[in-house]
Amino acid sequence: KKAIELVGRPPIIALTATATPEIRTDIKKQLDLTKPQEIITGFARPNLQFGVAQANDAQKYQIIIQTIQSLPEPTGIVYAATRAKTDAILQLLIDNGIDAVGYHAGLGPTERQQVQNDFMSGRTDVIVATNAFGMGIDKANIRFVIHADLPGNIESYYQEAGRAGRDGQPSVCLLLYAPKDRYLREFFIKGDNPDPELILDIYEILTSYEQNKILVTYAEIKKRLVDEVPEMAVGTALKILESAGYVLRSKETMGQAFLQITEPALAQATINPKAKVQRAILNKLLTNYINDLQAGWQINLEDLAEMLSCKKGSLQRLIKTLEENSAITYQPPFRGTEVHILKKVPKQKVELDFAKLKDKVAAAYDKLDKMENYIYHKNCRQKYLLDYFGDWETQACGKCDICLYGNYLQPKSTGNFSSPHQAFKKLDKTYQSFGQEMKVAPPVADSPLSTKLTQLQTFELYVKGLSVQDIATKRELTTSTIINHLCYLLEKNLPINIDNLVTMQKQAKIKKVYHQAKTDKLKELKELLGDDYSYDEIKLTLAKRK
Repeated sequence: KKAIELVGRPPIIALTATATPEIRTDIKKQLDLTKPQEIITGFARPNLQFGVAQANDAQKYQIIIQTIQSLPEPTGIVYAATRAKTDAILQLLIDNGIDAVGYHAGLGPTERQQVQNDFMSGRTDVIVATNAFGMGIDKANIRFVIHADLPGNIESYYQEAGRAGRDGQPSVCLLLYAPKDRYLREFFIKGDNPDPELILDIYEILTSYEQNKILVTYAEIKKRLVDEVPEMAVGTALKILESAGYVLRSKETMGQAFLQITEPALAQATINPKAKVQRAILNKLLTNYINDLQAGWQINLEDLAEMLSCKKGSLQRLIKTLEENSAITYQPPFRGTEVHILKKVPKQKVELDFAKLKDKVAAAYDKLDKMENYIYHKNCRQKYLLDYFGDWETQACGKCDICLYGNYLQPKSTGNFSSPHQAFKKLDKTYQSFGQEMKVAPPVADSPLSTKLTQLQTFELYVKGLSVQDIATKRELTTSTIINHLCYLLEKNLPINIDNLVTMQKQAKIKKVYHQAKTDKLKELKELLGDDYSYDEIKLTLAKRK
């Protein structure tokens, strides 16, 4: 806006590929545009066929392989939510004879550029990537885009899916979904939107050092916090403090990794014969550097990858495989950030725009809800996406899975908590791809359909008498997540008895201290109550009170 004013407000054109009506309104506001002419050419991509399949991780992997192998032109992108899952899917594809490469932010700039060039030039058919891969990608003959996990919002999903079929030819956009995918997205939201109290606690930790220049890791900061938080939240908190002028971060510092292989035969036996790349790298290591490895070797992984003439990502996957099979001793390199303290004030006097932070996290959860609604929507998938962007004039596409077969993914009514889950019908779906058939393996028969509101699954198991630990094990979640579910359900006035989790005496004491202290901050209440009271007990009692 300042730049526009400095050049005398010339005619302005604002361009974007995808923007909701709310975003378009905000663009006009930010640029002070008065009654501008709006030209919306439409978002419809009639050559794209959208579909969703609900599956656990093992089933997702099967679907990905079958989908790629069934297509006559297997050129495409598989998006995964994390680096670890990217590497896992990549290794699976390679083991099944699919020409694939991986791309994520953990790779060095040179390697990322090489991977992108290989895919764009056609030297590689498939790229498995996090959302770090995307900006500026315009490859005409991408025949499929598969999302192995629930995306965080519709804008990201439609932009990523829209990389398929840019030559106008029929292409497939498949989203694989498991109810627990939402938890990963909520984890990312919390990491990208730390609680204001957490930001202030981190600032207090930083200012507790005598020096004004500190070399510290996110993990070290985490250890000094009371509540368990993702490292990403620590990084975001530092960014917020930096933007407010309280700290200054210098470039990230990275040290050397430690590698030691004491039993070369065990290392060789660990690698799958089909994993030709890993076997080749290991052979080079054992042939050329066996003395270093047996003695214990400290070395920069990027330097080692260059010495071995391999990609850093391939080397990291080999190390991970060896470590999982106890065939290597590995200590990752030190990653730290140098933080300069610019202002030292009591945390109560730190001035941040907390209202803006609150609005940002609310908007992120709203976008996630709309993305998850796409899974369970009963009408045309493409029309749902287009309606989101304000393109309301379009008709049903006639070719997505719902238009062809209806939506089997029905969330259980939240009004009837005692009714059992419907059995998830076995879908032997055939996605009709304009005269071609693409078989997609759905979830197994009789797999219970999970409700959209996942807290209700915890509720049903709890009222059946399962312990918190049993529920966590059954649902493949942490016990702290289950406690958070119970707190949520208590706040929604569901009939939950917590007396077996918190004794009546403790509940009475917690309530008394709460009323006396007139605060619901867990850290302060814990200090007042002492070590005999856990954070979970305090949280559950406060939730019951609400």
